[in-house]
Amino acid sequence: MRRRAGPTISTAPTAPFPLLGQTASSNYNGQEATAALQASAKLNMSGLTVLPAIGMVYAHAAQNSASESGAPGFDLNVNSNSANSLRPFAAITAAKTFTTDGGTVITPEADISYSYETLGTTPPSTVSVGGGTFLISGLLPQRNNLTIGGGVTAQLTDVLALEAAYHITPPTGNNLAQTISLGLDYRF
Repeated sequence: MRRRAGPTISTAPTAPFPLLGQTASSNYNGQEATAALQASAKLNMSGLTVLPAIGMVYAHAAQNSASESGAPGFDLNVNSNSANSLRPFAAITAAKTFTTDGGTVITPEADISYSYETLGTTPPSTVSVGGGTFLISGLLPQRNNLTIGGGVTAQLTDVLALEAAYHITPPTGNNLAQTISLGLDYRF
């Protein structure tokens, strides 16, 4: 089981109003906690490595309320907000290793995963300004998420490897997630 307690995030954002010579500012903080559990098995099939996995990821995020000051009539008041997520998932990765004439070991891989949100979706934030109140809806993660991707690792020496990967979660709501990662792995 992997568990990570995220940092408490404190910030003091400002919103300048140059024409009025005023700046609205506030202080607030937020917390994040995550935990994950995964079971997997490594299978070798005629030189192809297949890694099926199942598990779940839990996340909790909370933000305290914030009240700006410094720009009367323009100061925002934001209510506290929190969200919980519990996503069971299933994934499979397939990889094959090749060795070049120069001794570089190259391993391309492809993977696909599916997760389902079992808890509620993120509630909107309530914001007040100048006597009016309105709701702000942020990203609305969908219950069903399918992620597809792949990458390649080039093991140049016993201690040095280069890695590149791309993953996409196609749009299923009002968000689209794409991840490009490049890495250099050096072992002492």
